[in-house]
Amino acid sequence: MNYNLKKQLKTLCFLCMMIPVLSFARNLKPSTFTVNNLKNITSGETVNLESGNYTITQAIINAWTSGKKNNVIFKRLGSSGIVTMNGNGFSNAPEVKFNGWNNLRLENIRFVNLIPIFYACTNSTMNRLVVEGQKFTGPFVGKSAVGILRSKNVTVSNCTIKWTFTGWTAKGIKFWKGENNKLINATIRGRLRGAVDASAN
Repeated sequence: MNYNLKKQLKTLCFLCMMIPVLSFARNLKPSTFTVNNLKNITSGETVNLESGNYTITQAIINAWTSGKKNNVIFKRLGSSGIVTMNGNGFSNAPEVKFNGWNNLRLENIRFVNLIPIFYACTNSTMNRLVVEGQKFTGPFVGKSAVGILRSKNVTVSNCTIKWTFTGWTAKGIKFWKGENNKLINATIRGRLRGAVDASAN
């Protein structure tokens, strides 16, 4: 190989190693947690959520969970305060179902009258969530406060899961048809038919 070309290739490789891996971050607050902003979130983003009360509608849920994205983090901005995803506008607690995401992380978020679900997700994490305040107007079958369904290598850690609805019992967290999923250091309480259902995991 030509000496000068070899030297140029070495220089190019060195420069490539010096270029940092690009990551994307955006800050959202209750007034900017909108359908358009949620739809515009792309793989590789960290979404920092300012403390406050986020009013959740079905349109917001649909936009928030849309697509199949990779390496996305939703977390509280800063080390204090409470991010509350408030679903009290629903008469029946809806599912917030992320379907087919990879390396998704939800952290330091409070879900009120909402059921967070990872469905067919891989290598994903729920950390330091509080889930509570469920309400329903009619009988139901197979409900749980949190669902990890058909997922692989999911970790649920340091979460507080409360089944506060008094009409019917449910499961605290349901693991169903998954592989290598973990529950670590969780507090689960309420009127339950079982804190953890992992019979099909």
